[in-house]
Amino acid sequence: MKRLLHALVWARRHRAGRLPALELLPLLRLLAPDDVFLDIGVHAGSWTIPASRALPAGHVYAFEALPYYAGVLKATLALFGRRNVTVVVGAVSDTEGEVEVVWKDATGRRLTGMTRISQGNDPGEKVRVRALTIDGFRMRNPHGRVRLVKCDVEGAELKVLRGAAATIDRSRPLVFCELYSAYCARYGYSVHDVFAFFSGRGYRTMEFEGGAFRVLEPASYRGAGDVLFVPDEVPFDT
Repeated sequence: MKRLLHALVWARRHRAGRLPALELLPLLRLLAPDDVFLDIGVHAGSWTIPASRALPAGHVYAFEALPYYAGVLKATLALFGRRNVTVVVGAVSDTEGEVEVVWKDATGRRLTGMTRISQGNDPGEKVRVRALTIDGFRMRNPHGRVRLVKCDVEGAELKVLRGAAATIDRSRPLVFCELYSAYCARYGYSVHDVFAFFSGRGYRTMEFEGGAFRVLEPASYRGAGDVLFVPDEVPFDT
């Protein structure tokens, strides 16, 4: 009952336009109806629900580390009748197995939308969950072409990308990341390591600012923001 009530709250927010995904709108026009979208760090589904509508013959895989929020999302999707979405429960990383996830801060307050993989010494309450890689997941679920990836994992982006390297090399998707220098430092790397991951694969970098994407020179990145990595062979108007 609690999850259903929570889902009703999320559904109301979606219908009222209170969970906008402005960054997604210019990306939807690049998707074919039968493409696959990987939403990593989905939480309330602000990208998942509009993407599922744009992919009537495709599929959305929505990855959520916390079983409770995954259950709420499943109930929310049922309320909207979205049948081309699979909610995958687990923390996406660079290895498979189990990890601890921080879901409450030191005061006991829920880290709503900011759940993250623990580094072992994090303050707050943790829960052990399944860990998976995108490459391993795609070996088990190979259907369709991955055209878009969204990664919002509170600093563990490089871990996710390393575990998705074969998928990225094979499918050449657009990859959207929320990148924050302070969050990346939790895991011992910098945002420029993420830039290097993509530049070595023939990707260019764009930043979402003022309601639109613009070309971004990695050296000028200010350390916080929304970054889109675009394959060099894919036209993208700014």
